[in-house]
Amino acid sequence: MMQLLPLVFFSLLTAMPGFAQAQAQIVEAAKAEKELLVYATTQTPVMTRLIQVFNKKYPFVKVEYYRAGAEKVAQRFDTEHAAGRHIVDVVNLSGSEMYWTVKKGNFVPYDSPERKHFRASYKDKQGYWTAQYSTIAVIGYNRRLVPAQSVPKTYDDLLNPKWKGQIGLDMTDDDWYMLLVHVMGEKKALEFVRGLAKQGVQFRRGRQLAAELLAAGEWALAPTLRIAAGEEIRKKGAPVDWVAIEPLYPNPPNALALARRAPHPNAGKLWIDHILSKEVQDYYANEVGVSVGRTDVQLANERLRTLRYGEIDWPVYLEKLQHYQNEWRKTLNLY
Repeated sequence: MMQLLPLVFFSLLTAMPGFAQAQAQIVEAAKAEKELLVYATTQTPVMTRLIQVFNKKYPFVKVEYYRAGAEKVAQRFDTEHAAGRHIVDVVNLSGSEMYWTVKKGNFVPYDSPERKHFRASYKDKQGYWTAQYSTIAVIGYNRRLVPAQSVPKTYDDLLNPKWKGQIGLDMTDDDWYMLLVHVMGEKKALEFVRGLAKQGVQFRRGRQLAAELLAAGEWALAPTLRIAAGEEIRKKGAPVDWVAIEPLYPNPPNALALARRAPHPNAGKLWIDHILSKEVQDYYANEVGVSVGRTDVQLANERLRTLRYGEIDWPVYLEKLQHYQNEWRKTLNLY
């Protein structure tokens, strides 16, 4: 072992100058480009903060951005790309939109030096996208309606007849169905959802609305409550808490990628490096309150820090997205 150490050390020394040189070349090229256009789903206050920090590092790049929902961002980008209008550099999309946009060939791989710090569930194997952040679903409950001894400890506990008419879900929770398939297998997951269909589930649209309905006592249980929403409303004094069925898995991540034929590709690479940096990922995890895949980010919330997390290869499930969506809607009569 001792004989190997000098060789390893020498390899690191020889690799570092090449890496530093490559990064310096990207920075110099970005200075010449001067501009950067990002298409994002990021909320305006968060985006403003991200740009401010980026410009402290790279004051020579003027950042412009267009913000909309993931579907609109994807549609705009695809339309422009098909028309030969290559004006955007970096695109930020949610999981399913990112997966199918990559399939259309509208992105190029970029192996950011920050990417090595991310867990497998938060990046694709080919290097096209890496997660800006994700969300985690837990079983939320109203403490006034669900006594401590009745809090569900398994998914099957949700099928107890006493919860009939007291469970609420988002209409777009087909991503949860895919997670159930990952955890239970196809057959058991479908049986579970069929049982859920008999529970008189109430459906609404909107993650924040779900948290508010839970807090108001309109629902006793919200099986897909996002941790961030649950923690926020709980800290405001709402009678809401949550329980995690471990291991927890991230939902399809909100990811970013470099556009093919980006007019400012080097500025785009700097932006991706910035978003994936420990500084920004720490901000997302501890101030915004979402889940990040960067392994060296320390969570301030001890409850979240001690949870056990698992890995899921989202592209495997997103490839069959239409199938799972149809099965979810048909089984729960959402057509």
